[in-house]
Amino acid sequence: MNAAALSLTPGTRVERFSIEERIAVGSSTITYRAREAGTGSYFVLREFLPDSGVTRSTEGALQPEDEAAAQEFAVGMAQFLAGAARLATLHHPSIARISRWFKANGTAYLVMPWPPGSSLAARLGEGQALDAPATVALAMPLLDALDYLHGQGFIHQELAPQTVQLLDSGGAALLGPGAGTAVQAGAHTAAGDANAYAAIEQARAGGIIGPWTDIYGLSACFYHCITGHAPAPAADRHAAVLSGLPDPLVAITLPAGASQAQREISTLVGRGLALEPSARPQSVREWRARVAYSPEASETTDPAAGAAHAAEGREWLPIILLVLFLAGIAGMAWYLFTDRSNGTGAETPSSTTTSARNAEEVERWRQALEAKNYVVQDLSLLITPQVPEDALAVIIAGATAPLATAEVEALATYLDDGGGLVVLADPLPGTAEDPLATFLASRWGLDLRRDLIVDLSSSMPLAAIAASYADHPVTEKLQSLATYFPTSRSLGVAPSAEGTTRTELILTGSNSWGETELDGMSPETTIEFNDGADTPGPLVVGATAEDLARAARLVVVGDSDFGANADFYGLGNGDLLVNSIDWAAGQDALISLTAKPTTERYVTPPSRQVLALVFIVGVVAIPGLFMILGLTTWWGRRSKA
Repeated sequence: MNAAALSLTPGTRVERFSIEERIAVGSSTITYRAREAGTGSYFVLREFLPDSGVTRSTEGALQPEDEAAAQEFAVGMAQFLAGAARLATLHHPSIARISRWFKANGTAYLVMPWPPGSSLAARLGEGQALDAPATVALAMPLLDALDYLHGQGFIHQELAPQTVQLLDSGGAALLGPGAGTAVQAGAHTAAGDANAYAAIEQARAGGIIGPWTDIYGLSACFYHCITGHAPAPAADRHAAVLSGLPDPLVAITLPAGASQAQREISTLVGRGLALEPSARPQSVREWRARVAYSPEASETTDPAAGAAHAAEGREWLPIILLVLFLAGIAGMAWYLFTDRSNGTGAETPSSTTTSARNAEEVERWRQALEAKNYVVQDLSLLITPQVPEDALAVIIAGATAPLATAEVEALATYLDDGGGLVVLADPLPGTAEDPLATFLASRWGLDLRRDLIVDLSSSMPLAAIAASYADHPVTEKLQSLATYFPTSRSLGVAPSAEGTTRTELILTGSNSWGETELDGMSPETTIEFNDGADTPGPLVVGATAEDLARAARLVVVGDSDFGANADFYGLGNGDLLVNSIDWAAGQDALISLTAKPTTERYVTPPSRQVLALVFIVGVVAIPGLFMILGLTTWWGRRSKA
């Protein structure tokens, strides 16, 4: 039975919410509009509901069909809740923000305030289209929201007129990413989605998901806006093309007076609706750059009133220019004479709160390692359950689900043969069994705790900052560099034993703790340290272990985002990652500060003193002299008049 057939019916109560209507159905979620009892306020309620392997009881509770489905359901719900914590960190005016999440009916739910307004689906109505200015005005906030969303590592996957809200205050908002978790570009779909706004990779198992998937959904929405009807479903189009029939998608026909912006959008919509993902634009940033929005408005004014207004404007013009000039001088002076750097000499880092790896980040890793003559290859232990004999080290980064027992056994054999392993493990809420964590704790004495580090010494409390480093080859040259770890978990490190050396590599400050109550956490929740439940700081973020007899080495860090964010080269994050791999691979002689990529520069910026001199002479003295002479002349003529 598919997910749509299992959706909650109107009037069903979920905690204090009453279901009003179903909005959208995704690959593993269903979205409802719900009303809160007592306040009468409307909310977006998103339910975790796989499209197979579960049934719903008459009381509304979800029940896995068998043991295998129960295990898959538990892992999926844990990922759903982990994604909720990351989705709650999104801040964009055109994206509905998650306010809380909770468990009920044997599954999990996300809650978002209902943006005041109406859905795009209601605006379009039956066979209605939007005019050119409305279509262009709708495009800009949606493109901006998707660009931000993709930049944070999320793919929406449920773009449709039902999930686009037209705000009463103007503009539009998206009702949040549909999958409820970060989706890596290149991830595969598990089951089909055949609605008119879903791309072909969503309609067949194994499809590769990425920004191009949302571009198809957005293109389908704009197609509906321009033509007044939804496009033919991608699955139907694909079947027709395979059968040798014409593509049933009807081309867009614009009126003769269409604006440049609407023509540009129509062209991009045609490209965005290409069946093959590779034929579509690969980022919405390309769209934003090409859509030229020029408001067209004409006003009829009285000529006499216009002449009086022009005369008044000319009278005040010198004063206005003087105010603007003084404001410009003040702004430039602030820019030149204020120090905007933080204590590390770099601007405050922005957190990338998702473990999704995009192609640019993977390429950054690869280039840094290949610069040291490493050969970097992908490895699937489910396909080949054995690590190659010539592998110096294996890296496991940002696993979104627990590794299989067979994979962990292959890694154990590899370590017993003197291999090197680097594990970058993000927090995973829930109680699903994690064979890798069990192996690391029992065999190596490194316990991946089920918590989330809160660091009040950081400007972003969920991004832990390294307060101290151990005296170890990995961190020896990082003592003067800052590193930070978005959405990280802490480690428990057992004392060193005979034959095995363990080191607490990276520690947070004392003003931090490990938050263990992850369920129900929301941006509005006041996070406080609970004595007896939470783990007080300092906390271990990274640790190493070495089996001296087997020459096996292990590095474990409770976060994977630190090596993927924008500060790979700016702070010590990239150095920490590459040094960890060097040490695990037994290449101690290669451990150093990672070489930064060369950048061509054609202009050497002058010193602050030279800039100040240029500013005083060129911007203040000479123009100011001419302005004073001009104002004096103007005032004299005005007085004579």
